[in-house]
Amino acid sequence: MGDSDWWIEIRIVGYESEVVVETGEQYEFGTDWLVVYAEVEGPAGDCSYGGISLNVDDARRLVDWLHAVAASEISPDDALNKVAVFFAEPTFGARLITRVGDRVTIRWYFWDPT
Repeated sequence: MGDSDWWIEIRIVGYESEVVVETGEQYEFGTDWLVVYAEVEGPAGDCSYGGISLNVDDARRLVDWLHAVAASEISPDDALNKVAVFFAEPTFGARLITRVGDRVTIRWYFWDPT
């Protein structure tokens, strides 16, 4: 959440699972993916995003990261690998930008690879 003129909503709206497939002498392992929908509204305009964005392990990492931000365990001055979290499939990420008292600004990143 941002100032009263801004808001963001991120929802898990679906689930996809790929199957393990044998390709000659190798196996390609599938992954369980969460389909995410995000919507942002603010004075500069509105935007939305929807697509496969997080695997199940990445969702756990995001929750852990958000808890660490809320507990003030992460500062905007920390190293990039701590202050930002990006995921295996490069379509989703977040970075802590500022902290003023109990308020934080998080920049969300969404890419559409198509």
